[in-house]
Amino acid sequence: MRIREEFKKIKDKRHASYVEHKLSDICIIIMCATLCGIDNLEDLNVYAHEKEAFFKKNFEITKKPSKSTSCIPKS
Repeated sequence: MRIREEFKKIKDKRHASYVEHKLSDICIIIMCATLCGIDNLEDLNVYAHEKEAFFKKNFEITKKPSKSTSCIPKS
């Protein structure tokens, strides 16, 4: 999927031993949620869980990030 390839270009500065979710997966979920009008973390997590089948079918995302994972710190 082309969008995944674009998101893979983003450098992931997280320490590899702590990574449970691909940064590209997190970015795809956030992008889709934002396009649907989601503008807060709580709703984003609800959206991700409600759209589980959509993300699995269209982006092969099988593991949904938790609330704490969705908080990407600014560097």
